[in-house]
Amino acid sequence: MILVIGANGFLGRHTTQLLERQGHPAIAVSRNPDWDFFKRFTPSLQVMNAADFASSAGDDAIAAADAIIYLVCHSVPSTFVDEPWRELPGRQDFA
Repeated sequence: MILVIGANGFLGRHTTQLLERQGHPAIAVSRNPDWDFFKRFTPSLQVMNAADFASSAGDDAIAAADAIIYLVCHSVPSTFVDEPWRELPGRQDFA
């Protein structure tokens, strides 16, 4: 079983769809799961919100995982494409 943490973002959605197509059992974890997306595109995957993952259910998922894919990020692709250094804390004025 594969655990995908950060499954609702750009990379997470594509990763879970790939796992679905390849028939890998997985758990998709997200802070705010898009339930409609997961039901439509990854119906065989288990979906867990971050609040549940923070409980003993998350401990069980980690113990059962053969692999963990960690894709959590607060960045949004292309936000800092012209000034990538602004994404680093304390580097907003770097040029």
